[in-house]
Amino acid sequence: MKNALRWLLLALPWLLPAYLLRFKLGPVPTTVLEIAVLALLAVFTALYGLKGWQEGWEKLKGFRYPLVAFGVASLAAALWSPVVVQGLGLWRAYVLEPALLLFVFAVSIGREVKREDLDASIFGSVIALAMWGVIEFVLTGGQRVDGPYPYFNALALAVVPFGAYGLTRFIQSRTVL
Repeated sequence: MKNALRWLLLALPWLLPAYLLRFKLGPVPTTVLEIAVLALLAVFTALYGLKGWQEGWEKLKGFRYPLVAFGVASLAAALWSPVVVQGLGLWRAYVLEPALLLFVFAVSIGREVKREDLDASIFGSVIALAMWGVIEFVLTGGQRVDGPYPYFNALALAVVPFGAYGLTRFIQSRTVL
């Protein structure tokens, strides 16, 4: 079970473009990425149960109350939405699932997965997206690239946060030396 959790944690950065693969489970629209996230959450819960979630809560000391406040405010906004069902779906995808993943990562980094392995997975997926963009740029004769995404800005939105993370890791490594 720990191997499954480790595999899912390392696969998650590679699965980010899978949010484009949409389908319905009964009446509920979902994506391949959300199914992977739900599988990761289920494996974590099966492995650690309530104690794992409590440990995640403890590890997020400085983030706990802002996270709860943001979650409550965003849930209120979703319920205020003119189309409540769509608002709740967006809230689930953009607030609830990332917050739960934060708990899982807080507990799992250093236990199931080494930070260096997760960094390698993250940067490997970014390099793959960048290579896709370079190849697309060359093949299209210098036009703007979108990679696997349906619009140009999405490629930057996928890569830039990891670039900022990489820059902070680089700066941290230089200050320690």
